[in-house]
Amino acid sequence: MTAGVRWIDAPEEARSAQAAAWLVRLDDPRVDRWLARSPALAADLPIVASSADAGERLVRRRLARLLLGEMTGMWPAGVVLDRTAGGGPIVAVPADWHVSLAGRAPWCAVAVARSPVGIDVEPIAGEPLPLDLLTAAERAWIADRPAADRLRASLACWVAKEAHAKRFGHPRGLDPAAVETQPAGRPRFVRSGDDWSRVVFAGGAACVAAVAVDIE
Repeated sequence: MTAGVRWIDAPEEARSAQAAAWLVRLDDPRVDRWLARSPALAADLPIVASSADAGERLVRRRLARLLLGEMTGMWPAGVVLDRTAGGGPIVAVPADWHVSLAGRAPWCAVAVARSPVGIDVEPIAGEPLPLDLLTAAERAWIADRPAADRLRASLACWVAKEAHAKRFGHPRGLDPAAVETQPAGRPRFVRSGDDWSRVVFAGGAACVAAVAVDIE
């Protein structure tokens, strides 16, 4: 357990946890076995059908139901996921649980908690973020990193901002440059206005993933 969030490698590891973050590659051979325990539901189809990545979105929802089932003792088919007006996922059944989903092929990330939570993931690839997505403090922090670490550092800022925005229900409504991370080796806290999150990163070398939770 790290800062109240348990990063897991398989859904069974989250049994009885209050907050869990699951990072999985969709080409992992275990995925087919997990999906067999969490069938696709008719209610999911209209939600994902209009998306270019509808197949991956459907898989994420099925894995989220499986994780919720493990954490609550429910059969995954009994877990009901809905969405907000902005398109974010919400847990309708069981009550008083929160979920966040993210995907960037081949990675899938799911977070489930008793309080609002956000998650994001990015592969380590490409170029550092455009400067207009970063604050002056973030740009200075990244510039101070060794050249080989700057891509990972910029992605750490980005996924922290995205996870925070999802936690507060604004996945597309916050200007990234107005979301301030507080780097200390890595961004550990994120602020937008009066809203604060604590950020916990997953280990691993092939991607950067972060979950945003309450600061308490």
